[in-house]
Amino acid sequence: MVFSTLFQKEKSAIYLGSLAVAPNGKINQLEQWFRMADHQLEDEMKAKLEEIFCLQPAASVAHFQKNDLILDVVIVNLRNGHYGDIRTSDIYLPVFIRPKIKLVSRLSYAGTQQTKETFEVSQTVPWSVYFKKVFSFRGLFGFGSLFSEHEMEILLMQGCLTLLDKMRKRV
Repeated sequence: MVFSTLFQKEKSAIYLGSLAVAPNGKINQLEQWFRMADHQLEDEMKAKLEEIFCLQPAASVAHFQKNDLILDVVIVNLRNGHYGDIRTSDIYLPVFIRPKIKLVSRLSYAGTQQTKETFEVSQTVPWSVYFKKVFSFRGLFGFGSLFSEHEMEILLMQGCLTLLDKMRKRV
């Protein structure tokens, strides 16, 4: 019994650092050029991140223990799925943009702010689901966004679960 307590790993408390959505990349600029981007999506996804990672904020803790960790999560790529085309007199080029969410997280030691480990996850809608949406009534006639806010939230939750599973296995 004494030996089992000697070799037990001390559990770390995890506190919430920052949650953010990074500025859009080049693909999202292409979406904006097609006037298909939803600017509210970033705000909605950040609010959903706050719901998912409901940990005690690190700023509210006065003294940390030796092994305490701070978790920061950033959505570095967020795009809503769209279908469009580029046409000239001779060329017709279809443009397929599937919904994608890419998350990056960092676990750092609370006392030293030194990074312990970083994690990265990308979650994309499968091609079969995407094409079902493209060839639906909404997709063919262009009524609203191809993927709803709820569907994007599900994609975010799937990405967060994958991210948490990666962190759980490594920490």
